Amino acid sequence: MIYVAVFFVLPVCLVFLMSSSSWSLLTGSKAINFPDNYSNVSAGALFWPAVWFTIEYTVLVTFFLVGLGLGLALLVQEGSRWIGALRTSFLLPSALGLATASLLYWGCIRDRSVR
Repeated sequence: MIYVAVFFVLPVCLVFLMSSSSWSLLTGSKAINFPDNYSNVSAGALFWPAVWFTIEYTVLVTFFLVGLGLGLALLVQEGSRWIGALRTSFLLPSALGLATASLLYWGCIRDRSVR
């Protein structure tokens, strides 16, 4: 609960505070002007096209990624002679990152012990 409070609830509250006040980059909050900031943003010419683009992008990417993931999962579940190669190709990117990080750590530790 502490992790959620520190890394989610607190930043959301701070963003709300910043967006509802006259917040300068270097000086901080000058005054609260809650309804004016939101009404100015929603009256802008690019606000509704940006909202529509965000919704469109989210729906398309979500359906594409879920469909691709389900398709690949079904492909791996079928019994064929390529199943080992497919499973290896799916696991390889995550295993490579972990192996590279461990090799770098081992190299740093080894270099310190030689000195």
